[in-house]
Amino acid sequence: MSAPVRKLRGGGSALPYAFTFLSLMVACDGEIGTRGADRFAYHLWGNYYLAKPILMDSSDLQDGKKYPLLVYLHGSGAADLADLGYLDFYAKIAQRDLAQPLPGGYQDSYPSFVLIPRVRREWNIANLIALIAKVKTEYPVDERRIYLIGFSMGGSASFELANEYFKKGLGSIAGIIRIAGESQIQLEPKISERCGLWLHVGLLDAPSRVVAVKKSFQDRQGLYPQAKARVSEHVIYPTLGGDSLRAETTSLSIDDREIAKMTIYPELDHEIQALPFHRPDVLYWLFSQSDPVR
Repeated sequence: MSAPVRKLRGGGSALPYAFTFLSLMVACDGEIGTRGADRFAYHLWGNYYLAKPILMDSSDLQDGKKYPLLVYLHGSGAADLADLGYLDFYAKIAQRDLAQPLPGGYQDSYPSFVLIPRVRREWNIANLIALIAKVKTEYPVDERRIYLIGFSMGGSASFELANEYFKKGLGSIAGIIRIAGESQIQLEPKISERCGLWLHVGLLDAPSRVVAVKKSFQDRQGLYPQAKARVSEHVIYPTLGGDSLRAETTSLSIDDREIAKMTIYPELDHEIQALPFHRPDVLYWLFSQSDPVR
């Protein structure tokens, strides 16, 4: 008999109460030169949303300062912020109802551009590469610190995007957080040497997704037979009610240098897109990645 999917206090799953990274990572609304805005917003430009670093101003351009670019690839059917209104962080962005910056906002610690492309059916890798190139051309992006976060369909596309980006001579994606991705495509070995990887999956998700995540980790491990694996268990608190959830993380390291990480949520299924960001070390890890030196 299979284990039941974990339900949280008050009914429903973890996500309607989720307080996730995107609610903390959005940039201030307004032109360059605005500091300390009291609300966050994405700007919609046709087929993508873009947020600027909350602390960026005109002097940064004059000083040649550059910021990381974080690209978030959504799951199937979630092309508009309004489509994702059932998630707390998208609802707040769409309604523009934040009266003041959220406490501990990640933009304060890790100012960055945040790019959310939109698609109705499936990701077109060539279009994604062109969009990233456009943002790099128009804004002061640090090309050594381009990051991907993908959930479900977006997670599946993340490896293919990283591979093609590298093949076109554009450099390497510095770090990938792949959440519940199912694609069997693996990162090219040359990219694996330069790109940090953190995989996340719910153990009660479709078996094909669980297998794909474990295979990705095993493939990375196979490239570094001298690497040592270390398993740790921690508890996260995804709701205001304080319900706890277990997560098990396996880290692969060589001489204290992390090569890859995999986190499994034993009590959850597919809807885990919010949960990784309840741990402050997830974004700390991501923004510490840099190409070519991690």
